[in-house]
Amino acid sequence: MRRPFRIPFIALAAIAWALPVSVRAAGEPQVLYVSPVGNDAWSGKLASANAAKSDGPLASLAGARSAIRRLKAAGPALRTG
Repeated sequence: MRRPFRIPFIALAAIAWALPVSVRAAGEPQVLYVSPVGNDAWSGKLASANAAKSDGPLASLAGARSAIRRLKAAGPALRTG
């Protein structure tokens, strides 16, 4: 029986280390950062955690998706790409 192809976690973590997710609102680009050492409760607007460890990158692509949905709900002129 053939096993399904799986991407090793380390390879996935290396790809997503600081994967920026770009969102544009009315001409001003916004970048959301995703990192395995991030936190989905943070804004994702910083590439690394701040000194107080109160803001920094998001921890998952699902967290980035949720952040993008919140940004879209806040402004009708938002588009991804």
